[in-house]
Amino acid sequence: QYENGGAPGLTCLSNGKLVAAGLELTILDPITGHVDQTIVPPNMYTTSGDVVALPDGMLYWTVTDGTHDALVRVDPASGRATQLSRLPTDQVYGLGYANGQLLGFSAGGSMLNLDSATGAQQSSAQLPGEWYGATTNPVLW
Repeated sequence: QYENGGAPGLTCLSNGKLVAAGLELTILDPITGHVDQTIVPPNMYTTSGDVVALPDGMLYWTVTDGTHDALVRVDPASGRATQLSRLPTDQVYGLGYANGQLLGFSAGGSMLNLDSATGAQQSSAQLPGEWYGATTNPVLW
C-alpha cells in the first residue's frame, strides 16, 4: 500500500492499533499490518514527516503543501481533520509528547513546543544534529 513514498509517520492509539501517515492516514492492525480503516483519504494532505497520538484522544499530524509545513489535528473516530496552523519552520519530521507538551522536531535541529489547541508555537530551542523522527510512550499517559 505504501510503495509511493512510504508512510514515514507512525503512532499508536490507546487501543493498541497503529496509525500510519503518508499520502493518507490509516489505522493498521498491529498483528497483520493490514489496513483496517482509512481515516483521512489520499490527496487530502501529504505527510511532512510524522503523526502522534496524544492523551486527549486526537492525532496530530505534520503535513506539507510542498513549500510549508502545517499541523493538522485528526479525530481518529470520525476522521475529521482540522488544519490548526502553518508551522514556523519546515521539515518537521518528528512529533512527540513529553511533560504535557506537544513537541515538533525538524531536520534543521529545531525543537518546537506547540499548542495542541491552536498549533501555535509556544517556544523553541535549537538542538544539536538533525531530527528525522520522534516518539512517545503511550503507556505513560
